[in-house]
Amino acid sequence: TNYLGTLTVDPSLERFVEINCGGIRFELQLKTLQRHPDTLLWELSIPGGELYDNGYVFLDRDPMALNYVLEFYRRDRLQMPNFMNEDTWHLELEFYQIENPATRLPTE
Repeated sequence: TNYLGTLTVDPSLERFVEINCGGIRFELQLKTLQRHPDTLLWELSIPGGELYDNGYVFLDRDPMALNYVLEFYRRDRLQMPNFMNEDTWHLELEFYQIENPATRLPTE
């Protein structure tokens, strides 16, 4: 905190980083990826992670699926692409370490 008692934001989180996914480049702010802890992109975006330290990572994955994953980080809404079947979408979510709300068991 600063002397006024307000939270000081790490300016390095404002910088842009690049994810090359299957040859398609995605550029976004580091802080966007820190919105969902304990996910793969979060791990890459914290100190010691490849995106935080190097500003770049290559993922050998479906770039169209990553588009939908990034929307989850931007808008907190996870939507399965209509061109993808459930099994494939589930595999993508497992890779990115995102819990699939469609398979979450209800609690009582």
